Amino acid sequence: MMDALLPPFGTVAGEVARAAIVSAVLLLLFAGAEVWKRLGNPPPEWTRKLVHFGGGVVAAGFPWVFAWHWTVLVLGFAFATIIFASRRMGMLGSIHGVERRSQGGIYYPIAIYLVFLLAADEPVFYLISLLVLMVSDTLAALLGTEYGRQFYAVETDRRSLEGSAAFFLTTFLAVHLPLLLLTDIDRGASVLIAAQIALTVTIFEGISVQGSDNLVVPLTTYFLLSIMTPQTAGFVARQLAALLVITVLVGLLAWRYRFVAMSSAMGLALGVYGAYAMGGSEWTIAPGLAVLWFAGFFAASRRVAPDAPQTYHIRGLFYVALVPVSLFFLNSGLEKLAPERLRPASPDPLYVPFVGVVAAQLMIVILAHVIDVGMRRRRAAVSLATSGAILGFVAVVPVGLAVGATGLTVEGLLAAGVICTVSQALYLSVRRLPAWPKVQPWDARLQTLSAAVAMALVLPLHLWHIRAFG
Repeated sequence: MMDALLPPFGTVAGEVARAAIVSAVLLLLFAGAEVWKRLGNPPPEWTRKLVHFGGGVVAAGFPWVFAWHWTVLVLGFAFATIIFASRRMGMLGSIHGVERRSQGGIYYPIAIYLVFLLAADEPVFYLISLLVLMVSDTLAALLGTEYGRQFYAVETDRRSLEGSAAFFLTTFLAVHLPLLLLTDIDRGASVLIAAQIALTVTIFEGISVQGSDNLVVPLTTYFLLSIMTPQTAGFVARQLAALLVITVLVGLLAWRYRFVAMSSAMGLALGVYGAYAMGGSEWTIAPGLAVLWFAGFFAASRRVAPDAPQTYHIRGLFYVALVPVSLFFLNSGLEKLAPERLRPASPDPLYVPFVGVVAAQLMIVILAHVIDVGMRRRRAAVSLATSGAILGFVAVVPVGLAVGATGLTVEGLLAAGVICTVSQALYLSVRRLPAWPKVQPWDARLQTLSAAVAMALVLPLHLWHIRAFG
């Protein structure tokens, strides 16, 4: 009936009229939350989630309301500007009143536009991604706040296990029911896909900081739907089993040795699983050995350097994992998505640099772990770190290379050795500069930059040597 009163769908007049109606509804939602806050004085999380959920309900219908993504872009930009400006001006306390620092209000419209753009031909995938964003996130926040008893830290934020459990169950239903009712996917595959996506995005939501889950959760949901739905139930079952096994093993290791916070253990599990999903089981060997080696070193160093860092949080892990993760994504993209003329002639052309970067990051992290210990224990700590870093290279690189497509070769060892040597030399040299801030996150950024530069120096020679592109 509404369509009969509006200009035709897909015309300029139709887009403007529908955008005006959507804008009016969203502004009324903002106003309603402000009135509730002023008259009812509810907890800030409640009014924030009212806007979060209500905005999601309105946005869920966008594929059936707007024909052009430009309209959604203009709307998203306008409301992101309103949210940004209102925070700077101290307005809209119903949205910005939470104590934690959050950029979620900015990420929210950006995520809606990106998913709308990506899922232009798959409105069901758009709807599912929005359902996870608005329903799972809202219920997890409200139930976690109200009933959470077991908490874990995510940098300066915190999550509850109860909230994460609510997020998992809600996401499972938000994926399973639309797939079952609105697509031709059979019941068994739908259950497996829903379980796989629910577990993955629950971990992503659990480690996201400063509201970035508003961006990460819907995009990850869409990405996984695109990958999983064309696959057989057996393929999805293997992926789910791999994620479960990796998550349990990393969790047990972190619990036993306490070398990373729970959020970092979740991030580690995702990183190792990502290597498996993008490249195959051989891509998990080097990072798996590196994690095992660092856990053992961490336990040994506590006797020699008790004033070294007591645990590692997700931001530090993010910087350590950034280059290796980029390499396995790039390798997978070259092999599966690149135009035929740009596809590599040899399998896994980036595998050797990947192993080298994993070993380089392990060695730098071991050195950095004791670099600021007190002078009284410094000599013993540096001696332990030096031997630990060298033995770490021996533990990771030969086995890591041996399971790859090219096997253990002198050239592979040389490439990995150069990456490790150059990255450590860069890290230690720059860190000695008086102007370089010797605090986090700058130290972690320097680790990443050192590994990236060393890898970039070696990569062209490696690709030329293996004749990667013919």
